[in-house]
Amino acid sequence: VGTTFLFTALFVPVVKKMANFIGALDMPNERKVHKVPIPRLGGLGIYAGFLLGYMLFGIHSVQMNAILIGSFIILVTGIFDDIKPVPAKWKLLAQTVGASIIPLYGGILLKDISAFGLYLNFGILAYPITIIFIVAIINCINLIDGLDGLSSGIASIYFLTIGIIAMLLNNSNGLDIILTFIMLGSTLGFLVHNFNPAKIFMGDSGSMFLGYIIAVIALLGFKNVTLTSFIIPILLLAIPILDTLFAILRRLINHKPLGEPDKNHLHHQLLKLKLSQKKTVIIIYIVDLLFASASIVYAVGNSMLGSNIYGMVIYAILFVLILLLILKTNIIWNHDKKKEKTKEETKEKNIYNNYIKTLNNNFKTTNNIPFDIEIYLDKISNTEVMYRAIIDNPKTSIKNIEVLIIHDKYTKDIYPSSGIFDEKYSLIPNTIEKSNNIVKGIILIGYIPYEGDLGNIDVEFKLYLKYTDDDSNVHEVMYSTKK
Repeated sequence: VGTTFLFTALFVPVVKKMANFIGALDMPNERKVHKVPIPRLGGLGIYAGFLLGYMLFGIHSVQMNAILIGSFIILVTGIFDDIKPVPAKWKLLAQTVGASIIPLYGGILLKDISAFGLYLNFGILAYPITIIFIVAIINCINLIDGLDGLSSGIASIYFLTIGIIAMLLNNSNGLDIILTFIMLGSTLGFLVHNFNPAKIFMGDSGSMFLGYIIAVIALLGFKNVTLTSFIIPILLLAIPILDTLFAILRRLINHKPLGEPDKNHLHHQLLKLKLSQKKTVIIIYIVDLLFASASIVYAVGNSMLGSNIYGMVIYAILFVLILLLILKTNIIWNHDKKKEKTKEETKEKNIYNNYIKTLNNNFKTTNNIPFDIEIYLDKISNTEVMYRAIIDNPKTSIKNIEVLIIHDKYTKDIYPSSGIFDEKYSLIPNTIEKSNNIVKGIILIGYIPYEGDLGNIDVEFKLYLKYTDDDSNVHEVMYSTKK
């Protein structure tokens, strides 16, 4: 641990200069938290520490060859992406190729799983399931990499926890444990430069490599019985895995492409609480440490405590807290959107009510108007009635007329539906004209939600009329009628 920590901590500044020289910079934008360009390519420093650790402490084997080849493919893909973004489909292809080497050449397979007393054997499906598992963990770590020190800190907690479990179970000689301690030192060495305020980002070269090696260690640990249940590494990665699942659900619910980035990940939710980057990352560390503690208790429970029920209880408590997080934040459903909509509806309704109040104050209520008004109702569906308000046959010469009609049957809209009602709540100019003694009247059409028989309908209409006569006198009257 100490060797890879020291080497990586000293080598990362060199990588930073390389990133600046070749232009591998993470530019700020509206979705990202940082405000100035930050060098990427930090994964190269982590990988260098990993290689040094292997050369000093590793054991040559077919499995190790597979890990080296696969990780190199992942690293190179990430480096290209850090310099110039690689299309998602090509990154996925490279991830799949790198992941396939582990079961097909290295013989490292997820053959079965056991958790909470359940057992499942995959048989021939072990090959595709192993590949899918590795690719999934790569992308989980990649997605959680959104704040200074977040991915590297979560990875460090993972490696530390696996190491503690191995020592408690007196099983510290396997390849999984050698890799675990190599990676713990390398990741912590990088975290020195990556914790807030970050001097360098790991980029996709780092997040994809970390996800890859985390998945491989999980597979090796289960194979070597370091991990008594495959559920342990899964729950150790609860934060990145749940964050990824929430992102998928969120985008499906909102009909967004799965690959479209947003600002509703776990760390974004905490930032919305006005927490600083540093506090947000520390809170996520603490939650991750709680999952790590539960995993340790669950892993060693049978041998040291007589039962792993204690770990299961801690897991249950943590998932209740996760459920509360889902209900109280926008990590899946946009609660703010509902609040904003309600607020906007209230605002609109107040504007409407004030407008109608002004009309009632300014317009004189009367049935003595110089033209005919007829309202007709037609049932057009089981749930809706159409009304037609016809204003015609003027009894005096009228230059122009403005009309607004409302009714007292509220719809799902924030104000009663109106056949003549514009966005600014203003009366609409219309004109009654005579041509060859034929009256051209005004017809206002609107709809009323109504499910009963048309003969039983009881609705009040109010027509606000503003007209100008030949003497240029302006009249403002309100005509009311019931149907």
